[in-house]
Amino acid sequence: MGDEGFVVKVKRFLRRGSCREQPAYRDLVVGALEPEVVMRILAKEFGISVELMCRRGGAGIVRGMVAELLYRFSDLSQGEIGRLLGGIDYMAVYQLRRRLRERLVQDAALRQRYAEAESVLKKSML
Repeated sequence: MGDEGFVVKVKRFLRRGSCREQPAYRDLVVGALEPEVVMRILAKEFGISVELMCRRGGAGIVRGMVAELLYRFSDLSQGEIGRLLGGIDYMAVYQLRRRLRERLVQDAALRQRYAEAESVLKKSML
């Protein structure tokens, strides 16, 4: 898919492991943020406490954004995210993320808010 120079550059970012299987996208990510850091940044960004983010019914759509951003930036599984968000099941985390994706399509203000939170997390990775 590329010349030898490209392959050498890309290999710097890959984790060592079996060459027989294609790595998942999440394994290609160079760095990940600690979940506590992600939650603290998002709590500040959304103006709510971490405790409120972890409580059922406490933060509504914000909880979906937290679940999605934890999944994307902290290298956690949905089950691990569920334990952080008040002991919910991995399927509940999936439902939070699915509902968020549906709302993002319909709500421009929510899309903007999500993009801002994502931008803050990306900046903190640098």
